[in-house]
Amino acid sequence: MNEFSDIPDGKQPMTHEAQRKFYESLPPEKTDPALSLLRKQITPQDQEIIRREILADPENWYVESHFFFGMAIRNLLREHGYGEDYWPIWNLDDIYVHILEETVRRVK
Repeated sequence: MNEFSDIPDGKQPMTHEAQRKFYESLPPEKTDPALSLLRKQITPQDQEIIRREILADPENWYVESHFFFGMAIRNLLREHGYGEDYWPIWNLDDIYVHILEETVRRVK
């Protein structure tokens, strides 16, 4: 039995593809404030490190740092009002990776 849903509804644990669909369905007015926060809080050097990690392993770049770096990012989002209720989603685990990817992708 699969414990992850293919339905991108934010109400249950989702597959990676469903997570991406859920995140991509959010309007820019919802995502832009959180992206702006992360661009300000993550140094340009760290943003470059994240970009390199994504390029090296696009599907699993975040796995090794999920509990330390990932928790710091999730907590930062929560502390600034971008938690589960904001999105709305059952757990930020399902979209913080996509938020980070967009944060470093859209840096100019």
